Order: sequence, then structure tokens, then C-alpha cells
Amino acid sequence: MTATSTVYSLGNHTNISPNAIATRAGTGGGGSTTQYTLTTSKTGEGTGTVTSNPSGISCGSTCNYDFDDDTEVTLTAEATAGSTFTAWSGEGCSGTGTCVVTLSEAREVAANFDVAGPQVGYVNPNADVGTPEWSMIAAPHWNKINKVTLQPDLPDTGTDISDLTTATHIDVFDMTTIASVAEVTNVKIWVYGLKNSWNADFIQGSVYMGGEWKSTSSFGFVRYTPSWQSLSFDGTWTQSDLDAMQVKLISTGSNGMDNHIYSMYVEVTYTQ
Repeated sequence: MTATSTVYSLGNHTNISPNAIATRAGTGGGGSTTQYTLTTSKTGEGTGTVTSNPSGISCGSTCNYDFDDDTEVTLTAEATAGSTFTAWSGEGCSGTGTCVVTLSEAREVAANFDVAGPQVGYVNPNADVGTPEWSMIAAPHWNKINKVTLQPDLPDTGTDISDLTTATHIDVFDMTTIASVAEVTNVKIWVYGLKNSWNADFIQGSVYMGGEWKSTSSFGFVRYTPSWQSLSFDGTWTQSDLDAMQVKLISTGSNGMDNHIYSMYVEVTYTQ
């Protein structure tokens, strides 16, 4: 005779353990298997999904699943765009890694998703656009810039990336980018350098975002002492705008200036 199996619902029977969800009894004498329910839920203002290995839970749509007794289940949480996964809770799970539970009884685990707030990322120059008009000490100078050490660490001042000695020197840089950006709200150009002259000379900075050059601002280096100087630009931009971002630096003032630039990068405030 071929063995068959039947799943018995426990319903509201009080003489059976409340943790046991179902017992499969093989009529051919093959024994029985107890199952327990793993229940997942999502908390917070953000959105995301929870999946299991072995498969069964995809929450999303399926947040509860019955697993065989003593099954080890690994849960993974993934936030959707605009949200971030912040922590597990329940059954000893915490942090943002995977959550591993063993089904020796019914278990409940929650994943918290929050709305993603602004993040800060950093991009370096990728290439010099066209022929540099600056008086160069080190060339190609963007290779030097790509080795920038971000604040608060100070860059190497042993070799300049440029030496500005003439008014109206101009240089334009293509910038690297950041992936999976929903919206950019601010870009800030950071430049590290000094000046060795008394002249009232300045460096103007402009950023190309959204298909146009944004209002140019200027800064002056401290005489004899290297320092970080910054220029900030607010706006609302997209991933494609960030991908096409360029930075323009222009020296202004009288001839005889002596500006030395050692490093440059752009700080980007964005959401995903």
C-alpha cells in the first residue's frame, strides 16, 4: 500500500502544545513532523522586504510561514529606494546583518525600516576637461588630486597640483559620481592650499549641475599657511545631473600672485 500523509489542524485544542502548528502523520508508519510558525513584521516609517532561507517568507506579501521543527532559518532585510533598514528586534536578533532563528517553537521577528535621511558622499576629479590653462608644476595634475585624503586628515604638501601666478587662469574638471542617488541638495567644493604673496588675489569656484554653471563664488587662501577653503551650492538635482557634474576654478587678481593648491574634492549631500 502506498503511504499517504495528512495535515491535522490543531485549531483551539487545549491538550496540545500551542507552539506546535501541525503534525504530519504517515499512515504507513513513517513517523510525524512537527511544524512551528515563524512570523515576521515590519516597523518604522520606511519600506522594505524580508525574505527567508530556506524559502517561505517574502514579506512583502507572505510574512508568516510554517517550518519543520528545528529548522534554522536565515532572514534578510532589504530596504527599498528612499528607505533604510535600521535594525532587527525579537528572538535575540539585532543590528543590520542577517537574522538567524531556529524553529524549536513559534518565533516572531520584526525588521525596522526608516525613511532615508540625507547622506554625505565625496567625489574626486576624474579628468581635466580640455587643455589646462593653469601654470602646472605636476602634470597630469588630476592624478595627484585623485589621491586626496579627505578632511580632517591633511593632504601631502610636498608637491603642488598647480601654481597660480597669472590672473584669469582657468581649469575645469570632470568629477567622479555616486551611484543610486535619488536627489542631490547640496554640493560643496573643498580646496586645500596657501598663497605666498601679499596680493589680494582670489580663486573663484563654480559647479556645473542641471545643465548650467551655478553662481560663481570666491575664496582667498591664507598667506604661508595651508588651509581648507570651501564653496557651497544649494539646489535640487538628479542622478544624471550628478553624473555630469564639473567643477571650474578660476584665479582672479593681479599678476604676481603665488597660489599653491595641493588638493581638491567635492562633498555631495544626497538621498537614496
